[in-house]
Amino acid sequence: NSPYGLLIYTKSGYMSAQLGNLNRVKFENPDYRFGKPNEIIEAFKQYIAYTGKYEVNESKNFIVHKVKMSM
Repeated sequence: NSPYGLLIYTKSGYMSAQLGNLNRVKFENPDYRFGKPNEIIEAFKQYIAYTGKYEVNESKNFIVHKVKMSM
């Protein structure tokens, strides 16, 4: 596995995260909407995305993600 992703925090308190596998098998058809069922299942199992608000707890040095939407 080759995990890859992007995590974004805004000053207004929102965040977004996307994580996936760079080496996953690509769909036979370049248009993902026409992926075969097995291709879709494998891609879904190797990807996560979510967004929402976040809070920083500076005294305990951690961040809490409050997920509003995910896949």
